[in-house]
Amino acid sequence: MEIRSVFTEPNGRVSVVCPNCGLTITNEALRRASPAKPIQIKCTCNRIFKAAFEKRKYYRKQVELYGSFIATSPIRDENDIVVTDLSLTGLAFETVGKHMLRINDVGTVRFTLNDVQRSIIIRNVILKSVRDNLVGAAFCDGRQEKALAFYLRP
Repeated sequence: MEIRSVFTEPNGRVSVVCPNCGLTITNEALRRASPAKPIQIKCTCNRIFKAAFEKRKYYRKQVELYGSFIATSPIRDENDIVVTDLSLTGLAFETVGKHMLRINDVGTVRFTLNDVQRSIIIRNVILKSVRDNLVGAAFCDGRQEKALAFYLRP
């Protein structure tokens, strides 16, 4: 059975979209449900599905976008990357080949969205996790990217 993600909005409202009919279901029972395990939901269209609470503040989208990362501090290191996970506050990527990246390195990512406009995203990041070729980074330039925000709408 497919498990849908449930996101808590800034106003505390909790809602989930039915995978069958597209109806957005919002109620107090969802808000009080335990975030530790998936819950079962029955929609008015009679579809039963599971939903799990997303602990992140912003929606994350699984992607496969090609680009580059240039570390600027403490050492300069340029890498081809594949962005695998994207949100309004950061991203995860895989490096192609060997690298010398470490946690807290600062640099710039550049990649192209697969939207109609083929929007080019260039953002400054700080590396938060490095495990072999898998890297997690947070945007640190404080900018709001309209193309990225539109692309990430669930």
